[in-house]
Amino acid sequence: MSHTITVGALEMLLSSHHSRKGICTRSEALEFLEISESYFKELLRHPESRIRPSKVHGKYILSSLREEYKRIHGVSKEEATGSPRR
Repeated sequence: MSHTITVGALEMLLSSHHSRKGICTRSEALEFLEISESYFKELLRHPESRIRPSKVHGKYILSSLREEYKRIHGVSKEEATGSPRR
């Protein structure tokens, strides 16, 4: 079963769990990108990947995930979900 989350919902979730906005955990990144753990590992090694780790260990920069979503899916997350970016 696949679950999707809108950009606005993810940003609300992030702001409530982190003192620093704009970063997310690995599991949140997987959910945001709508990909498997094994594909995520492939993307991290890919030379064209736009995924950037944050300075906080085990976290990723949300803006880089937006860029990567568009690169791998061909459309922005907002276009794919029909939700406006906050």
